[in-house]
Amino acid sequence: MKTQPTKLDFRQSLVLVTLLASALYAQVARAAEINLSGGWLGTNGRLEKSEFSDLLTVASRDPESAQLIADVTKKMGFTNPSELYDLMRICESGENAGEYGHLATHEEKHITHPKLGYIDAPFVPPSADELHSIATDNRGLARTEHFVFKPEICMIPSLSVGEAAVTLAHELIHLLGYIPFSQKDILTYADKADYARSRVEAPGGELDAHVGHTHLAQTLGIADGHGHYARFLAADGTIANREGMIEAILKDGGYGDRLEAEYVNHLRAELATVNGHLSGTPPGGNPIYLRNVAGLRKDETELQALIDQHPSNEGDLKAQLEDVRLRREQQETYVKNQILYSKELIDRKQALVTALTSATKPGG
Repeated sequence: MKTQPTKLDFRQSLVLVTLLASALYAQVARAAEINLSGGWLGTNGRLEKSEFSDLLTVASRDPESAQLIADVTKKMGFTNPSELYDLMRICESGENAGEYGHLATHEEKHITHPKLGYIDAPFVPPSADELHSIATDNRGLARTEHFVFKPEICMIPSLSVGEAAVTLAHELIHLLGYIPFSQKDILTYADKADYARSRVEAPGGELDAHVGHTHLAQTLGIADGHGHYARFLAADGTIANREGMIEAILKDGGYGDRLEAEYVNHLRAELATVNGHLSGTPPGGNPIYLRNVAGLRKDETELQALIDQHPSNEGDLKAQLEDVRLRREQQETYVKNQILYSKELIDRKQALVTALTSATKPGG
């Protein structure tokens, strides 16, 4: 049975519309009051929640940036854009040479084992955007894998409100496009130049961020301190000269040098990790496990001899022999896998050394 709207329903709707209109009017009025050329921090040099709210209000003058704020709020699992305040901090002196701000991401993987308690494990990305999962270790024991993603946006203290709003939009575009626990294999890039360009063109990369913040700067009618990239855009805001804009970001913006240095640092960090794993993974197998295999083979031989000598005890001895054989096969499988893993590490190390040598040679 359908119910008809009552007068009370209509009144409630009218009240709701009135409240929304009042809130929108208040936001528009507040936006008009904000001085875009004033400092984005309070007189105490700190970022208060009210000042951050003003940044969101200013950024929301551009519909594209307003949608960006809503999308990032949803991505972070927040219910209100004001909660983005928790991601903010002021860059320390000298931290951001030549930049107005940057996005830092911190990712961790923790494993809690029911018998061993908390343990660390080699990085394995979760499926999709899953943050919690149940997996099984190689002995069939359940364990809980917990993934932690902590982004952080810092901006330099000397920015005006307008510059800070544009910088915030720039960094939020990076955050929206960033997929945690999904780093691409560093060796899939041809060289440091390929890495730099790929990072610029990636979703949420510098190209997207520069286009988005340029739109906001144009809406606010302020000079774009990040660089004059409006010359690469068409009248409708789309990119008219993609190659020219990428080249400008890499060269004029200084991102080429920074990203190429980042590529080299990634290679060095992974090489150190591989060397660490190799130190505990001898190419011929771990001597302890090799001795275990040899000892179990000896036990097998002795048990078989006893079975041959004492057929009357064959049942118990055969059970012992089967247990020893099973443990020996498990140990042998582990040693084989370890040897294969060692070979993979050696091959990986060689590839990393080759890439690092090429990236750091003069003119490389």
